Amino acid sequence: MEATVSSVDYRRGILSELSSILEAAVDAKRLSRNPMHAKSVRRPKAPRERREAWSLQTALRVRDVISARNCIAVVLGLGCGLRQGEVFGLGPEDIDYARGVLHVRRQVQAINGRLYFTLPKGAKTRTVDMPASVAEKLKRHTETFPPVEVELPWGRPGPDAR
Repeated sequence: MEATVSSVDYRRGILSELSSILEAAVDAKRLSRNPMHAKSVRRPKAPRERREAWSLQTALRVRDVISARNCIAVVLGLGCGLRQGEVFGLGPEDIDYARGVLHVRRQVQAINGRLYFTLPKGAKTRTVDMPASVAEKLKRHTETFPPVEVELPWGRPGPDAR
C-alpha cells in the first residue's frame, strides 16, 4: 500500500475501514475471526509530526482579508480558542454576554460528505471565557448577519444512511 498511498493517515484510515468490514463479516458468521487482528498485521505508525499553529501575524492578516460574514470565525478562534467545527456549531443560546462566556456544546463535523452535529472533541462540552473585545465584535456581527436556524442530524450516520 505504501507504493500507491503516500499519506500514513490515509493508509491507517483504509486499514481501519477494512477491519470494520471484516469485523462485520465475523458478526455475520461469514468469517471465524478478523484477519486484521493477527499479530503479523502491522499497521503504519502514526506520524510524529507536530502541526504548527499560525503565527499571530498570519492569523490577523487572514482575519483582515476574509469576508465580513466569515471573519467572526477567526475572531472566535483567536479570542476564545474555539476550533473550526465548534465555531460552526455555536448558536445564540450558547452566548452569555452577561457572564462573558461561551458554552461549547456541539460542533459541526463532515462525515462521508454530510454535515452532522457532534459533541466537541473528546465528547467534552465546556464553558470558555469571552473577552470583552470578542463580545463586542460578536454583537456587531450578529446585528449585521442575524443567526439562522440550522437543522442537522446528531452523531454519525447509521447503518442505512447513504
